[in-house]
Formats: sequence, C-alpha cells, structure tokens
Amino acid sequence: MSILFKIANIYLKPSCRSFSALTATDRMKLTPSGTLGEVHYNPSQNPITPADYFYPQLLDYLSIVSRAKESGCRIITAHYVTHAVKIARQKYELPRLIILSEHPVSGEHVPDVGVLSGVLDFTCGTTLGEGNAPFGDLLVVSSLTFRSRTERI
Repeated sequence: MSILFKIANIYLKPSCRSFSALTATDRMKLTPSGTLGEVHYNPSQNPITPADYFYPQLLDYLSIVSRAKESGCRIITAHYVTHAVKIARQKYELPRLIILSEHPVSGEHVPDVGVLSGVLDFTCGTTLGEGNAPFGDLLVVSSLTFRSRTERI
C-alpha cells in the first residue's frame, strides 16, 4: 500500500523530498566540483542590450519593494528572468520560450540525490506549436531533465 501526502496540490510519495529539504551534502552532489569560479561577461563576444526601461524599472523595484520576505525577492528575480527570456526569444529565434512561475514538479529523479518534488519559483521551457505563445493557449511545456555534471548533454 502506498501512502501519499498532499502538499501544495502535489502528491508526494514518502520517498520524495521537497527542494527545500536539500541538505549541504545534497548541494555538493549537485555541484560536485564546488564553486568553479567567477563568471566574466565579455560584451564584445556576446553583446546583449536590455530594453531601455530595464534599469529604471529595476531601480523602481529596488527602491520600493521590500525584500525582507521571499516574495519581495521573487519580483526582482522575475524582472531579470523576464528580460533574459525576452532577449533569448529574439537571439535564438524561440518565440515560444516562456517562464512558468510556481511550477509543480512531481517525483523528478536527480542523480546522486534521489527523487525530488515541490514547487519551483521559476522555470523556463518552450511550448508546442508555431509563432508567439499567447497566454491561455499553452499546451505542453518541455519537461525538466536533471543531469549530473559527468553526463553529456
């Protein structure tokens, strides 16, 4: 007999853990080499120009929205991710690249960590079809796939 727990509209089997239950040991397994160093952006190799309103809008968020709670931080994260997806849509010709917020993940196997379930604050994916992705017409989003650093993509 299988026991299921209902959490945030997701059914978790007892062998599943939520993302928030990850330990320091689990995080080391996700990045076995640890911190690999700094990221240096070279604009001459990959020029990216955000919309003119990116920085004024960001300053508005930073000066008005409290980040004492997690939801205040999500607004800032959403700002960056939204602009990144907007640029990626144009640069890589992916008009159906979208962001899902509070996306439920049920029973995804992560190598060396186990089965994880929970709600992701944000995830990106593409929808099926052609042309732009209007809201309300989303049929299928590409599935999440977790790979260890040793697996080839």
